[in-house]
Amino acid sequence: MGSQLVNAPEDLVDLGDSHSIQLRRFPGSPQDGYIGGEVNHLTPKGEQCQGWIPFDVPSNATLRPDRKWQVISWEPLTLSPSLLCACGDHGFIREGKWVPA
Repeated sequence: MGSQLVNAPEDLVDLGDSHSIQLRRFPGSPQDGYIGGEVNHLTPKGEQCQGWIPFDVPSNATLRPDRKWQVISWEPLTLSPSLLCACGDHGFIREGKWVPA
């Protein structure tokens, strides 16, 4: 298995409120093979911004627990805890939607 991550159209989740997450997995991995996602959003000033969040899955076992997100549900996507970007954007992914904090 290569180290390049898959970028498939069906792995893009539009969360609404100018937010989306591109789920990433290794080639050939099933849904539970997702290792994290790229969160795309607008900053509070209206500029494009992107951040990476790793999921708490076996592939990320070496990461500190406080640096990973729990997948509560894949469908609809629900993660815990909240996401706080360096740009100041803060909110939750609940039931496939962005919920501002």
